[in-house]
Amino acid sequence: VVAIGFTGSRSAFLTLIVFLLLLWQRSGKKVASGLLIVAALLGGLYVLPGDYQQRFATILDDSINQSATESADSRVTHLKWGLKLYQLKPILGWGPGTSPLIVQDIIGYEEMIQLHSLCGQTLAELGTFGALAFIVVVVRCFRTKKRSLAKLSQLSVGDKLIHEIPIACGNTLWLLKRA
Repeated sequence: VVAIGFTGSRSAFLTLIVFLLLLWQRSGKKVASGLLIVAALLGGLYVLPGDYQQRFATILDDSINQSATESADSRVTHLKWGLKLYQLKPILGWGPGTSPLIVQDIIGYEEMIQLHSLCGQTLAELGTFGALAFIVVVVRCFRTKKRSLAKLSQLSVGDKLIHEIPIACGNTLWLLKRA
C-alpha cells in the first residue's frame, strides 16, 4: 500500500480498490468493514503530497493534469508499437528485454524506452510461443489454487486462516494479471 503511494501508480491504486472490494464482499460485517475501507482510502489519500493527490484524482477527471493525460495516451501508442513489432516477428518475438532497443531501431523513437503496455511488450518480446507460455503459467497458478482449496476443504482444520491463504494468493495473482 505504501509503495502505491510512493510510486503514484494509478493502476495499482485501482487494483487495490478491487482487492479491498473483494475482501469486503467476503467479510461478515459489511457496514463496519466498508466504513473502515473508505476511511483508510481517504486517510491514505489525505496524507499524500499534493502532486500525488492530483495524480490519483486524474482517475476520475483527466483534465486535472495534462501530463497524466499524456501518460494515458502514451500507453495506447506503446500498445500500437508493441503490436507493430509483434507483426514483424510473430513466432518468437524480438527477445526478452529488447524493447528499448527495438523501439529505438525499428519504430524510430529517439529515446530508449520500455513499452509501457504489458500486452504489447509481451507480444513484441516473446512472440506467440512466449505469450502462450505465459498464459500457461497463469492458468497453472489458478488450477493449483483450485486444487489446494479442494484439499483444504477436506481437512478438519479449525483455523480459518489456513483455508484463506490460497484464496488470497489466487486473488492476488488474478489482480496482478489485470494490472
